[in-house]
Amino acid sequence: MLEDRIRVSIVLLLLSSVLIGCVGMDQKTRSAFESAVKTRYSRFLQVDGTRIHYYERFSYGVDTSTVVLVHGWMGSAYDFINILGLFPPGFRVIAVDLPGCGLSEARDNFGYTVESFVSFLKEFIGVLGVREFVLVGHSMGGIIAINFALAYPELVERLVLISPDGLKGEEGIWLFFGRLGPITDLLGMMNNRFFVKMGMRLNVFYDDSKITEELLDSVALSALTERGRGAQLKITRNIVGEAHVDALLARIDKPTLIIWGKNDGVLSVKWAKKFKEGIKNSRLVVLDKCGHMPMFEKPYTTIRYINSFLERRKIGL
Repeated sequence: MLEDRIRVSIVLLLLSSVLIGCVGMDQKTRSAFESAVKTRYSRFLQVDGTRIHYYERFSYGVDTSTVVLVHGWMGSAYDFINILGLFPPGFRVIAVDLPGCGLSEARDNFGYTVESFVSFLKEFIGVLGVREFVLVGHSMGGIIAINFALAYPELVERLVLISPDGLKGEEGIWLFFGRLGPITDLLGMMNNRFFVKMGMRLNVFYDDSKITEELLDSVALSALTERGRGAQLKITRNIVGEAHVDALLARIDKPTLIIWGKNDGVLSVKWAKKFKEGIKNSRLVVLDKCGHMPMFEKPYTTIRYINSFLERRKIGL
């Protein structure tokens, strides 16, 4: 059962934190993590005095459009690296590291709430000069994408939600984990790369052979470094199990594509139907033998559905 697997994961977290965390963090340095996730797509800019990292890939075409990719909890822009170069000609594709995540600096007095992330995203695209775009959100990024689309409907052309979070009860036992208070803080401090890999294998991926060292390094930046850990703990308290979108779904009038892995061990596929039923102009695609990160585990299948969805906009569908 999924619940049993998650409980086992948390027990293993406790054990690994005590047995492994006590002898110190992973031996890799922050600079080593950073070099692993910097690619030819990497860019940096200042958003309200904060240094923000993002990936940008642009290919010329007749019809130039922009796609903005927003990652989830414990994630970064690197989560989208496998599909970044697979969009058709004419698309400007941008994947951002949210504040405190990946290679982006943490912002002073930043709330780490859905509202603060929505405001940040508005500032970010403004600096880049983006006016209208397709918004893609993964997991927690789905919550941000939904709220952004409702706050700034004039900016969002279409929505793509990949294994989105936000329904009441969807987090299951992860909600309990996020409410352990000081224990959560302690586990965060004692976490290490060994547990990151174990959690990926048990819950995030169906095929753990797809887990790369670079992906682990990208998660380490958001979970193991002091800056990243502080941001993730605030996100856990403020958003996990707190930022619900149930009442928002009926208000979404943008064409929406929902993609879910059938074997998602983080957010069960049983919630996919509720998103589909709640968003009136939506299409649901469930990928077989796929976990919580379809865009990384099955990039070619995922991008095929996304590109087909983007093509439909040309004929008004």
